[in-house]
Amino acid sequence: MLSNAHGVRLPAIRAAVRSRLCLFACLLPVLSNCATRSLSLDPAGGPSDPAAPVPELVYRSVSAGTTDYQPVGPAPWRDVNDRVAPGGRRAP
Repeated sequence: MLSNAHGVRLPAIRAAVRSRLCLFACLLPVLSNCATRSLSLDPAGGPSDPAAPVPELVYRSVSAGTTDYQPVGPAPWRDVNDRVAPGGRRAP
């Protein structure tokens, strides 16, 4: 028979742990339904409130605000770097 340093049998410990774990697993759904108030943080009352304000629907194209990029010819690298450099200054 297996036992630990204190002389307690390990199968008995395992059975006790298993039974407590099963009890906890069975009571968890029951105790979770004991909440008396809603945990919603929405001040308007949430989606189930028919009087909740609803923003107006506005159509926006999925491609709105995109820029069309076309291939361009090569440019002098020094001029391009100066144009995009912070402050727009030319380096010495």
